[in-house]
Amino acid sequence: MVVAAITAVVAVGCGSSSGAASKVAVFPMAGTPDANTHTQISFRGASPAQLTGIKVSGSKSGKHSGVLKPHSDGNGASFIPNKHFSSGETVSVKADPSLVGEHKGRVRFTIASPAPIGVPGHVQGDPAGNPGGAQHFKSRPDLQPPRIDILSKKKSQVAAGDLFLAPKGGPGQDGTEITDGNGHLIWYKRVPHLTSPLDFRVQQYQGKPVLTWWQGGVHHGQGQGHGIIVDSAY
Repeated sequence: MVVAAITAVVAVGCGSSSGAASKVAVFPMAGTPDANTHTQISFRGASPAQLTGIKVSGSKSGKHSGVLKPHSDGNGASFIPNKHFSSGETVSVKADPSLVGEHKGRVRFTIASPAPIGVPGHVQGDPAGNPGGAQHFKSRPDLQPPRIDILSKKKSQVAAGDLFLAPKGGPGQDGTEITDGNGHLIWYKRVPHLTSPLDFRVQQYQGKPVLTWWQGGVHHGQGQGHGIIVDSAY
């Protein structure tokens, strides 16, 4: 906190500890939209003795008492509230010295609100039976990867190499698959029931090429799963 504050002091031109500048910098800064509920409030550009008349209040949590702890360089202090702020509320800060960003005598910032929680949803599983649009193999009747049709291809616009796909939610079973440029299956890995694959590609790991993808349950607003890395033994 102190290091960040010192950097900002240079930008706003606050004075040294020998005397308060015309305005004292405050952190979180005015207009901050996502301060932590446990945040302290730091003042830079005045000695602790000059930081009088500090009043802190939250639009939900009310007035906050606390302790003012001096910074080690003597050119500021941090107000440590005795209680936490509430999510989504507006915090106003007032002090006797003029504050950078104040409006009508107060600096205001907002406490962050939790990210929306994913809405529980129904994860669609693989179709049962013998679905159309899937590939079938006598040697592996348990595997039914989706059939890939390449409808149009301009050779001048397509690089050489194979296609890495992660089809889901369509005919056949969800999984990762590698096809040639015509859509003919080269390799296929079915993902567990009620999970979906995403971002199937080649990457480098410890200097060697690997295949990577993410698999898990995807709901409205969020997903929960894990990354997969397979080496040359895949």
